[in-house]
Amino acid sequence: MARNEHDERSFVRLGWMWLIVVAWFASAAPSLAQDGEDETKPPSKFLEISGKYGTAESRQFKAAWRGSSQLDTAKFKEFLQQRYLPALTQEAARAGLPGFRDELNDDFLQKEPGNPESLEFGNQVVFEFMYGVARGARQARLRDGSIVYVFWLGRRLVTLDHQDVTSEVQALRHPPKDFHPAVRYNAMLIVGNLDSKVAKFGRTSDRQMIVREPPDPYAAALIPLLDVAIGKPYQPTIEKFLPTESQPAPDPVRIAALLGLRRHVSVDRERNEPEKELILQEMLDLAQKKPDGNFPEAATWYRRLALEVVGGLQYGGSSGEAVARLAAIVADPEIPVAVRCAAAEAIGRIPRQSSATSAKPLDVAANMVRLAAEVCAEELAQSDYPAQPMATRQLMMSIEQILIGLRGEYVPPPEPDDDDRREADADPEPTGGLVLWVAGNEKDELLDLQQRVELAIKIAMQIEQTSGSDRSLRLLETFIQKVQSEMPRE
Repeated sequence: MARNEHDERSFVRLGWMWLIVVAWFASAAPSLAQDGEDETKPPSKFLEISGKYGTAESRQFKAAWRGSSQLDTAKFKEFLQQRYLPALTQEAARAGLPGFRDELNDDFLQKEPGNPESLEFGNQVVFEFMYGVARGARQARLRDGSIVYVFWLGRRLVTLDHQDVTSEVQALRHPPKDFHPAVRYNAMLIVGNLDSKVAKFGRTSDRQMIVREPPDPYAAALIPLLDVAIGKPYQPTIEKFLPTESQPAPDPVRIAALLGLRRHVSVDRERNEPEKELILQEMLDLAQKKPDGNFPEAATWYRRLALEVVGGLQYGGSSGEAVARLAAIVADPEIPVAVRCAAAEAIGRIPRQSSATSAKPLDVAANMVRLAAEVCAEELAQSDYPAQPMATRQLMMSIEQILIGLRGEYVPPPEPDDDDRREADADPEPTGGLVLWVAGNEKDELLDLQQRVELAIKIAMQIEQTSGSDRSLRLLETFIQKVQSEMPRE
C-alpha cells in the first residue's frame, strides 16, 4: 500500500477514536459531582505548575540537554515533573494536546542529547509521569483523616501539588473528578512514542526526506502498554491498594496503549521469540473477544488495532496457529466487516517462511472474496444517491486490506540517497499473502480469486470518478450478485 493511502486510513481511524473519547467523557459526566463536591469547580482535575522554574531555567535545561553545559539530573527531573509536564493536564492546553506532544519531542525526546545517558534518564522520568497521568487520579485518605487527590508516580503517591504522601495514605478510591479523558489519552500516546534511540533522517538526491536510521522504541514501555491494552491492572502498585487498582483502563486509554503497541512492533521487529509469542497470543485473544461493554464501537477498535499489531509483528506463532485464527475471523459473518478486513490484511503481512498453518489457503481466499462482496453490499445499502454519496474511498481502503491478504504488500526497494546512487530498478517482492502459500494449479485458482477482488476495487474507483453513475452502480450490484450466486457461503 502506498504510504499516503496508509496515512489517510489512519486519519479516518483517528477521527473515530476521538468520538470514543468524547462518548466516554459524556457518559462519565453525571457522576462528576458526588460526595459533596462543589459543582461549580471544573469537571476535571489538573496538576499544579510549580513557580520554581521559569522561562530562563527552561532555556538552560534545553541547552544542557543538547550538551552545551552539564545537565543537573535532579533539578531536571524536578523541572519536568513539576513545571514542564503538568502543562499537559491544564484546561487551557486541551485544544492543543497534539501540539504539546510535538513540543515535548522538539525540546527533548526527539533531540539527540549531548550525553546518551540523558535520553534514558529523560525517558524514565517522562514514562513514570505520563503513565501515572494516563492511570488517572485517586482520592486518598491520609492518617490524619484528611482527603486529598493523588496520582501514581512510579511506586509513589503524589498530590496534585507534588507532595509525596505515600507513607501517609491509608486508603484509596477512584475519585468523582479525574484528569480529562483527552489528557489521559494523550499521556498514554506519549508513553507509546518514547524512543531509546531517536530516528536519523536524510535526503535523497531529489531532496526528499528519508529515514536513514529508524528509532528504537523505549523497551521499558512495551509490557505496560500490553497490560493496559488487554485490560490488566495497572502496575506497579502497593499490595494493600490492589482492589482499587484492579480495574482496567477506560476505553480511550486502552486504545492509546494499542496504538503505542502497534508502533513498537512495527518499528522494532528484532525482538525475541517469547516476547513475540506473548504479544501475538494476547492480541489474537483480544481480536476474537466479543463486545461486552457500553461502547461496541470501542470493542471494534480494540479488535482492529489488535489485528494491526498482529500484522506488525509479522510472526505466525510458534505452532503456526496465527493464520488459522485470523482465517476464522475473516469467515465469521457475525463479526463486523471492519474487523474481518483487518484480519485479512494481517494474514497478508505474515511471511510464508515464518510458520506453517492448518488453514487451507484456497478456502481462506474464497472467504476473502465473499468478504469483499459483503463490504460492497454493506456500503451500497448505506448509501442513497444522490443525497448520500457512497464512501468510495473507505470502500477502496477496505478492499485493499483484503487484497493484501491475498497477494501481500509490495515493498519497493529503498530510495537512493546522496551517498548511495544505486539504481532502484529491482522489481518489488511481496512480503506475505496467501499467494505465497500455494503453487501450481492451486496458485492459478488463487490468482483467479484475487482478480475478482481487484475487479471490485476497479468498480469502486469508477464509482468515485463518475460520481456514482447508474452504470457503475449496476456493475457493483452485478459483482455482488455474481459472488453470492457462484460462491454461496457453506
